Amino acid sequence: MARFLPPFVLLLFSLSSISQTRTYTDKNYHETINLLEAVYYVERETEAANPDAGYERFYYLSGEKRLEQYYSSFEERTLEGTKKVWRQDGSLIRESNYLKGKLHGPWISYWEDGKMKRKEVYKKGKLKEKNLWDMNSNPVEWYPRMQRPQFPGGEKARIKYIVANTTKPEGVAGGRVVVGFVIETDGSVTDVEIEESTSPALNLAAYNTVKNMPSWQPGKIDGDPVRVKLSIPLVFRD
Repeated sequence: MARFLPPFVLLLFSLSSISQTRTYTDKNYHETINLLEAVYYVERETEAANPDAGYERFYYLSGEKRLEQYYSSFEERTLEGTKKVWRQDGSLIRESNYLKGKLHGPWISYWEDGKMKRKEVYKKGKLKEKNLWDMNSNPVEWYPRMQRPQFPGGEKARIKYIVANTTKPEGVAGGRVVVGFVIETDGSVTDVEIEESTSPALNLAAYNTVKNMPSWQPGKIDGDPVRVKLSIPLVFRD
């Protein structure tokens, strides 16, 4: 004989199937406890059966949804399914689809009036179809939607800066240090950290070289600035 659970038991079961947490971030999506710096708040909804999986949703402080994405693994940052980004007025900026962390299916962006701006179709991370339209829905020449951050003056200027500002401490042997950092949406350099080093005595000099870099031109997705993580190897010669 089938047994039916009373409504309140079903309600308790549904509430226990997820776990939700809230944090705040600044304009660059850095977590902050200072509410005066907060621009978004974030709610992460994890699955009871797999706490490493679930939804991550960003909201404007006034309550409008900014971004929604699903991770099959938070730890590995593996996206799955549809990711959407909205303007504060509720209009959709872009939507993309993922399979095991790779783009799979349509990637679509929209002009502010809702007209389609770009449509690309991917299969397991590979671009199969590409279309681009202007604000009047006229087809235009396609260009890559992702643009990497650029050091002011270009690559030659970056190399010149590194050479001029990387000084080996006296009495220390040469070596190699890899420094990781993030270019924020405003071009500033943040989250500087030593990723690899053959000599800890060189770490501070390498750190300061990267930390003191001028602001870059930020990376962009379809014209919108985004945070991008980069790494630079610094070689100190004897």
